[in-house]
Amino acid sequence: MMDYNVMRLPELNFLKPNEQTTFRKLVEEIAECNGAIEELRIYEEKNDRNCLLLSDDEVDRIRSEYKIKLNSVLGEIMDIAQTCASQLFVFESYGIDVQKLFEKYAEDLNLIELENQIIFQVKDGCRYIHFSPNDITAGLEKTMNCIILSMGRIAQLGKFTGDNGEVPVIDRETSNIKYVYELFQIIQNCFNLLDSIQNKYHINIEKLFDEHVDKLVKKGYCKLS
Repeated sequence: MMDYNVMRLPELNFLKPNEQTTFRKLVEEIAECNGAIEELRIYEEKNDRNCLLLSDDEVDRIRSEYKIKLNSVLGEIMDIAQTCASQLFVFESYGIDVQKLFEKYAEDLNLIELENQIIFQVKDGCRYIHFSPNDITAGLEKTMNCIILSMGRIAQLGKFTGDNGEVPVIDRETSNIKYVYELFQIIQNCFNLLDSIQNKYHINIEKLFDEHVDKLVKKGYCKLS
């Protein structure tokens, strides 16, 4: 019985993603997540008042509305992690040994003991991912800044490989490895944030992971075996 949280990110086997479409999807998901975070921030500011002066019904209403907005943010965070997983499946289709790269990534960062890592175990059409949280201070703004920084590094890779006409300074293999590492880092940041919010608001993170997979199946993006 596993005593830690395992994120489930299925392969979207009813879609046909490639490196370019998945990158654009990741940009889209980050923009949507920023929008959800902004709505949450505005709501926090609007209701930043002394709750001792409010009726119980009013407090319950604010809590209920806040939970809906927070859940929207969590769903967008899951979508960002999902898109990164989809990109990893794409790289695997190119023959890249993503599992081996992850093991080196985890070892370099000393995340947790490797025997507990099931990052690239695929079962019933789902990729099972566990990151040991390595930042207990993760918050919405800090996490999004880290994700955007990783996206900038990914976007730069085309420059370094000469895709924009400049003299290449790295080869395609090196570029792909750097790309995969940034995807690991984005998923790590997503996991850090979810763990932090779970501890702060006592959300059911396992329920969140299950609902994410159910949503993708119902949308017809994938079918679990």
